[in-house]
Order: sequence, then C-alpha cells, then structure tokens
Amino acid sequence: MTHNGGNLMLNQHPVVHEVLEIDALEMPDSVTSEKRGERTFTPLSADAISEINPDVVLVVDRSAAIGDEPADADALTQALSDAGAEKAQVVMLTPALWYLSGGGLQSLRLQIEEVSSALNTTAN
Repeated sequence: MTHNGGNLMLNQHPVVHEVLEIDALEMPDSVTSEKRGERTFTPLSADAISEINPDVVLVVDRSAAIGDEPADADALTQALSDAGAEKAQVVMLTPALWYLSGGGLQSLRLQIEEVSSALNTTAN
C-alpha cells in the first residue's frame, strides 16, 4: 500500500505482483475505488485492512519520499491491531527506491531484494 499525507491507498506494484508473482489481495465489499481522471485510487482504512487479514503489510511512504511528514509505522501497527489485525506485520519499504527511482535494473534488483527480505523475515 501507499501512505500519502496520512492516508493509505492500495498499491498494486508490478514488482510485487508481476515479477515476484505475489497474488493481488481480494478487496472486501466495504472497500470501494474512486476514479480521478484516468487514475483509480482505492483508499484503505485500518478496518478494511483488518478485513483483508494480511500477514504482512508492505508500505511505500510517498510522503517521506517527497519530504513531507512520514508515516508512523508504530501508529499504523497499533491501528491495525485495534481493528483486529493483530498478526499483521507492517514493513516500511525504502521510500525513494519505490517512489522516486527510475525503474532501472539496479532499482528492480533492490526492490526484489527488499520485498523478498521482508517476506522472509516476517515468515520466521
């Protein structure tokens, strides 16, 4: 997911879903997408994430990448726990790598390594 200005949005990053072949999450009926121009956004709340019941929540912090107020990982973990997703482990991905990098081979390798490491660490 992406954090931006205190809000959370679904992020279907191609590295995660196409390269690493991790299945996209099935959204509960309570989650609705909104279209703005040609783009579609899917806002997520702690309650919605709890309904999805993920083991791991990967977060790209756009706010941190552009110099705004970064997400508070501890507060997000607590909000998820309060909503019933006690087992969900929040992993903050490197903001500049995911939001600002040019998408070259070096960036791709680092993104793959970061997600793989996060999933391996949380699985243990």
